[in-house]
Amino acid sequence: MSAIKMENLRGTVRHAVLSILVIALVPMAVGCKGYGRSTGGAPSISSVSPTSGPVGTSVTIHGANFGAAQGYNTVKFNGTAAIPTSWGATNIVAPVPTGATTGDVVVTVGGVASNGMTFTVTTASTAPSITSLNPTSGVVSTSVTITGTNFGSTQGTSTVKFNGTAATPTSWSATSIVAPVPTGAATGNVVVTVGGAASNGVTFTVTTGTVSLPIKATANNRYLVDQNNVPWLMVLDAGHHITCALAQSNWNAYFADGHAKGYTEINCFSTYA
Repeated sequence: MSAIKMENLRGTVRHAVLSILVIALVPMAVGCKGYGRSTGGAPSISSVSPTSGPVGTSVTIHGANFGAAQGYNTVKFNGTAAIPTSWGATNIVAPVPTGATTGDVVVTVGGVASNGMTFTVTTASTAPSITSLNPTSGVVSTSVTITGTNFGSTQGTSTVKFNGTAATPTSWSATSIVAPVPTGAATGNVVVTVGGAASNGVTFTVTTGTVSLPIKATANNRYLVDQNNVPWLMVLDAGHHITCALAQSNWNAYFADGHAKGYTEINCFSTYA
């Protein structure tokens, strides 16, 4: 075979081999182009909800071009990787990861990072919180149930105050406290303090138990009512047993104390003229 024919044959073989390589590489390049990436462009975040919360908060990331499935794509909170609980082309749900700090949430798809959207990482609150009082008004010594969270399983050094006046609770749990309205309390906020942290205040109205005189019996003579037919209970302090030793200058203080305790009548006997 001549040298010319051999050279032509070699050229034909090289051309055929190159053609096969080109044909083989084209689909591989096409396949690599879409691997792990959205086919609609770079990922983009439009909003996060909520925009703040402690570690563990479930955050929904809204946007576009996230891809139908997570694959090797990532979500990071200021550089700390999260573990998404759901992933879609326009929505991702992921809890705030342990160690995350305030900063940008970024979604990376196929090696391409989205814009950043700020998320504020807060500290989980352990302060006590009052949700309700029952009742919301009453006289001194009225038993009040305080419902809420983070009260602690036992009282220890924790306190309950009615507008600044300390009460003596009769029961205490992490979510419920029962305490009578203390002597000297006035209308104002009830506050629970645990470990030095004070709760929100909820208003309690301290009433005086006033009544519209005169007092009279009902038509069936079974109980007493005032002139507005409001039932009236006589709570009696048999004061004559002790006032013989009480100086006249202290009478007003004695009567005021009885009134604060809810007495509606004080039976006194005096030897003073």
